[in-house]
Amino acid sequence: MLVRHERHHTRPITRRRTRNASAVLLLLLPFVAVGSSCNGTGVDWQGRSDLQLREYRAAFEAEAGTNVVTGASTAEFVNQLRDRRALWLGDHHRDPQLHLQQRQLVRAVLATGTRCCLLLEAIGVEDQPAIDDYLAGRSSMDRLVAVVRARWPQSWLSGSDVDSEHYRELLRIARDSRTPALALEPTPRLPLKDRDTRIAAQVAAAARAHEDCLLVVVLGQSHLLGHGRVPARTGLPSLLVGATPPRALAQQFPRRSPHDLLRTDQGLWFFVLD
Repeated sequence: MLVRHERHHTRPITRRRTRNASAVLLLLLPFVAVGSSCNGTGVDWQGRSDLQLREYRAAFEAEAGTNVVTGASTAEFVNQLRDRRALWLGDHHRDPQLHLQQRQLVRAVLATGTRCCLLLEAIGVEDQPAIDDYLAGRSSMDRLVAVVRARWPQSWLSGSDVDSEHYRELLRIARDSRTPALALEPTPRLPLKDRDTRIAAQVAAAARAHEDCLLVVVLGQSHLLGHGRVPARTGLPSLLVGATPPRALAQQFPRRSPHDLLRTDQGLWFFVLD
């Protein structure tokens, strides 16, 4: 199982993810408030309607699967990435426990010697020069955060309504491992109807520019399936890990599992809930 500590993890874990179905329902409440992809104060879609968000989220949930069919340890899962071009990590922007599991998985991939390229919804293409300066050691994290916040006051690197430490820590991991880190789209956000095409094009371009790298893409989970279908739009051989299972699917999760990740009958993986 994954190690449950981390040197840079300073933000307290405010809730514990459980296998109990009722607890999973409670976990979903902030998910509904924030949205599976960028809803909520400071990380809202521009030009979206509540109806659009509900339909978008519902489309993802309809394709997430209805049953768990298999599981894998972290090492077994990482081994499956050998013949893939992309690992998609569906995000819930406020979930510190999920984020800890994501970072542990990223570190496990890097520990195998796999060259990676990190792509983040959390940063904007306008700030790529500042990101590059940080990764190259020409700027500090404090300086990076200040530069991005000056352009975009609602930046995910400093916002109080997201787990901003997670996104800063991912950039620290990228710097320490000499991993390229790229933005996925402009910020503030484009209208919803334009976002998925733009994100898919950015990922496809990264695949061409970094042919020897596994792309690790971190974005809101509802972009993975349903109306967004960003991984399918890229055409890259991929593994997809969701953030929060839909209620009906969560009820199928075993109360105890020897695995670190579970796969649904639709091929979507989820971290085992602690």
